Amino acid sequence: MKQYLSLLAVCLLAGCSAGPQATESVPQTLRSSYQCDVPQAQAFPPLQTAADLVVNMRHLSQHAQARNFVAGQWLAHSDALPERDRISACSTQILQASRQIIDAQYQAVYPTLTSQAQRDALKETIATWRTAMQGITPQGVNDTALAAFNTAAERLLALLQPH
Repeated sequence: MKQYLSLLAVCLLAGCSAGPQATESVPQTLRSSYQCDVPQAQAFPPLQTAADLVVNMRHLSQHAQARNFVAGQWLAHSDALPERDRISACSTQILQASRQIIDAQYQAVYPTLTSQAQRDALKETIATWRTAMQGITPQGVNDTALAAFNTAAERLLALLQPH
């Protein structure tokens, strides 16, 4: 994933370095490519299982990584305080919306789990996901927190498999 994000940054920056836009404080290519794309609950189908919840958690973390990566590149080229404030506010909105989506889905899925081990694993997965999401910022990603979430998610998925 990081390789793709790095390639995206190189392409964005290369496109911004030429032409009349290069004299602006924020290159037009970056300005036009960054949108505050806050996830919406209605974009996610109803959950059937805890495995679906894990898929949505991973999707939202990848979405946050991609949006914050572009935001970081945009911030690197912007000195204007209102623009910097807007991008920071957007990062916060993405995190809050993601948490609201997952919290509602968690409430729907938790009662369907059949064992205490599954419920405990889901609680751990939610806790590590929240920590991982806090570690996704325009300045970078906390890889340790993201790895902890993925490990917890894999443990949960293993417990959900029929034996």
